[in-house]
Amino acid sequence: MNKDIKLELDAIGNNAKKAANTLSMTSENIKNDALINMARLIENNSTEILEANKIDMENAEKKVQAKVNESKQKGIKVVSEKDW
Repeated sequence: MNKDIKLELDAIGNNAKKAANTLSMTSENIKNDALINMARLIENNSTEILEANKIDMENAEKKVQAKVNESKQKGIKVVSEKDW
């Protein structure tokens, strides 16, 4: 695993542990209010969220298609080299 990725994942894990400890000491009412506020934010920004998701999906599809094309070219290259 890439060292930078491992450090980033370790930091995310440590932050998650801290957040879990904080949440365990938070009252149910505060947690519920936070969830309601997050739901409202999602609803209020759903158009922007869906647009961003569409762009992400299109970019992912382009990357997948590029990899498929690259694999096909490599396969064709190997076959043509064998024929020589």
